[in-house]
Amino acid sequence: AHVIFGYTGSNGPDKWGSLRPEFAKCSTGKFQSPININRSEAVGNSDLTSLVRDYSQTANASLVDLGFNVA
Repeated sequence: AHVIFGYTGSNGPDKWGSLRPEFAKCSTGKFQSPININRSEAVGNSDLTSLVRDYSQTANASLVDLGFNVA
């Protein structure tokens, strides 16, 4: 069964770590999504190059429609 989470209230981001045991890192981690990127404070880096993606490797995958996202 999937867990109903939200962005406010009793199942908002500050509660995600307690929704299921495997979500504990949401309470203790420092670098997981979602993150709040404040565009007015963001600093660009002109030395960055374009992102290169390589999807030539094959892999098995399953998609599950959870109603609010696809996992």
